[in-house]
Amino acid sequence: MNTNPFITEPLSEWNVDILYVNRDEEKQVMPYLSESSVVKGINNRIMVSSRNFIVIGTRGSGKSSFMSHLKKNLSLESNNPIVISPPLTGNSIKEFLGRIYREMLKAKPNKNNQETLMVEENENNMMYRSFSTDFLLKELHNNKTTIFIDSAQGIFKYNNILDLITSTGHEMDIKWGLFMTPKAYYLWRGNKDHDGFFDRFNLVITLSPMSFEQAFEMINKRLAFSGMENIEFLTNEQIKKIVDSLNGIPRAIMKACRILFDYHLSDNSCNKTKGITGFQVLNAVASVKLEELDIQGLDEEYKYILKVFMVNEGVATTNELLIKTKLTRPTLYRRLNYLKARGHIYERMNESGDIVRGEWELDPTTSSMLAFGANGEFSKKFEEQE
Repeated sequence: MNTNPFITEPLSEWNVDILYVNRDEEKQVMPYLSESSVVKGINNRIMVSSRNFIVIGTRGSGKSSFMSHLKKNLSLESNNPIVISPPLTGNSIKEFLGRIYREMLKAKPNKNNQETLMVEENENNMMYRSFSTDFLLKELHNNKTTIFIDSAQGIFKYNNILDLITSTGHEMDIKWGLFMTPKAYYLWRGNKDHDGFFDRFNLVITLSPMSFEQAFEMINKRLAFSGMENIEFLTNEQIKKIVDSLNGIPRAIMKACRILFDYHLSDNSCNKTKGITGFQVLNAVASVKLEELDIQGLDEEYKYILKVFMVNEGVATTNELLIKTKLTRPTLYRRLNYLKARGHIYERMNESGDIVRGEWELDPTTSSMLAFGANGEFSKKFEEQE
């Protein structure tokens, strides 16, 4: 029996080589990290050119899979990448470095390192207390360690760790890579107290949405990995619809494919051959958007505004909304701008492509969520009638 190949968890070291789809941004990061950061300054003093970097990506954009891919490739170049994730236990620099040192030993499995790890386990992972901070930093420097911090927004409550990262770039061959959301980056980047910290990061990239070609490759790699490369699953038009509707977000695309593959299995079990329908694609996209955008978390005022659109067949003017919602004009505009920013509504355009002020349209995917829900009942009933 076929199992669903569309797993939504981030790729790990064991499957990243097989399932990873190249992203445009790695063309910036890999050469940047591969260059030597050690240079000679005045009087042959060893100096370090910062090779720190930041990767920004929305939730589900593939940051963790991108990180696994970088780690695997950097390991082949002996850059000794280490991955750690908050929460960072305690507020001690030595504890923070000890955790990185422990991961470094695990990444280099030789007899001495294994013996050291065994001693540490016997000491409840507290062996780092017997080492000085200078020793731990020297070990990381000698091993040219690259340190990835996933969900890096968690480090900003530790000023001493921020100071450590800021200071290690001057005379130590240690690279730092931070992976975080746009909200976290711009929140902390806007704080002038952190200017010195962010100045140590010479490369900041934002993961771009997946293209149709990348999504096509991602879907087919999953099918091939599960031995189902020859099945007829989605048409190119359906894949393009999914990619466009879900803004090229990899995890959202995988979630939609997982729902649709369950439809596919159900159809095959019933000896149906009509394939995935347009209504099933619409429902899958609606289900994912409902989860990803959390429309159910909107308060009653927002929901009522959206219901007005539904009653008006997906369109409404500002004046109509003022009358029906009984909100003040400033409050209504704040609500409308919020819904617009979330992708639920947009301003209408005329045939020339110009925005028509005061006229709004409901996003088709949001419309399908409100009309049909996320369980596909509408599609099932519709198909039974065909």
